[in-house]
Amino acid sequence: KNGFISAASLTLGESCGMLSPEHRFFYGNLKNPDFPCESDSYYFDEDFLFKNSRLTAQGTLRIILENFETDLTALSVAVLGYGRCGKAICSLLSLCGCNVTSFSRRDESVAEALHNGISAEKLEKINDTLHRYDVTVNTIPSHILGGCLVDLTEENTYIEIASKPYGFDSGKSSRYRFRYISAESLPGRFTPLSAGINIAETVMKKE
Repeated sequence: KNGFISAASLTLGESCGMLSPEHRFFYGNLKNPDFPCESDSYYFDEDFLFKNSRLTAQGTLRIILENFETDLTALSVAVLGYGRCGKAICSLLSLCGCNVTSFSRRDESVAEALHNGISAEKLEKINDTLHRYDVTVNTIPSHILGGCLVDLTEENTYIEIASKPYGFDSGKSSRYRFRYISAESLPGRFTPLSAGINIAETVMKKE
């Protein structure tokens, strides 16, 4: 984040300077990595992604519990995206009694959500309905939200768990009235032991 490795005072460039050709470097979700040694990503392992999504869902639930004093059954939640994280979040929040609706770009994702017992709509409908939800959880790393954000008030909470460039330009969040919660890297934030074990087990499979 900001050029520094999480939980360390080293920049990625400084850490690369410590590597030599005989090292092997494992990394997460990086685009166009360039290391001076053999390198491999643990991030795209399917088992890792499944477990990571489950931890992300648990972290999302924890944020909601920390920010609302109401019964979960009284909350309406819009989950943008029905990929791995979106599915896990919809499933967990629904089990906890939240009134969850999934919004997806693909017809297949809408159909899958409905098959799984989740209320679902096409993403294009979000502009007319977003203000109706107490909580919006975005999992799509793309600027999918625009003018509808001005309709949100202090009664609406937006939780951003997607990576950059996020669901909208977060640098402009102060222009809006809704409560904005940046929530990247939830597995490491709330369940660091399980997140670390997940990484370690994935790396060990590559040895």
